[in-house]
Amino acid sequence: MSQSREIKRYNTAQAAAEAIATYIEKLIPSFSERFDMALSGGSSPKILFDVLADKFAKKNFWNNVHFWWSDERCVPPGDNDSNYKMAKEHLLVPLGIESDHIHRIKGEILPEDSSKEYSNEIMESLKIREGVPVFDLILLGMGPDGHTASLFPDQMNLLKSDKCCEVSFFPATGQKRVTFTVKLINNAEQVILFVPGLSKQQRIKEIFSGEEQASKLPVNYIRPIHGRMIFFLDEDSAGLL
Repeated sequence: MSQSREIKRYNTAQAAAEAIATYIEKLIPSFSERFDMALSGGSSPKILFDVLADKFAKKNFWNNVHFWWSDERCVPPGDNDSNYKMAKEHLLVPLGIESDHIHRIKGEILPEDSSKEYSNEIMESLKIREGVPVFDLILLGMGPDGHTASLFPDQMNLLKSDKCCEVSFFPATGQKRVTFTVKLINNAEQVILFVPGLSKQQRIKEIFSGEEQASKLPVNYIRPIHGRMIFFLDEDSAGLL
């Protein structure tokens, strides 16, 4: 059992993204067959996706990778808010990923239906450990409020869900989202959090200093039971450590 959290610290967000890309490039070939990887949304992953697409586009190991999403906004796939659209443009198309290896969350249908459908697809597609699906790698970020995936501080009840996916909403706008649950994330083999930026600095300090405030942050409940968890930080986000 492993619940330790590793920190890797780099001068810039670009350097951290390049380090993650190199880590992924070495990790995937260690799996001889299928590799299930969940992508994160938001703005930071763009940097990582561009690095992967630029440096490793010609690597044939992508043929074994199936792509999923840790969360999605409830919008059509062509909407500029869509996590799928961003990943498609910056990663999937440049890598030439086949459509049957892309498993997107259907943001265009009713959120509750989308959550249930995605949960079923995950259960049917992935290997199962102790009744819970196992992702080989889940990429996550963290917001300035300490949220991760679409698990927000004002919806802490979702952290106790026994499902694979849940419906949440973005507090500032009420926009509904479909998100992985803590239970699903914590059963992964590897969890990587890419957390650059000055706006994340205080939350990182709270998490790694064991402050009481950390108990109010959803990201603090990400603790893989069997796998490895690594925070990739830049000098801004790590500035108070």
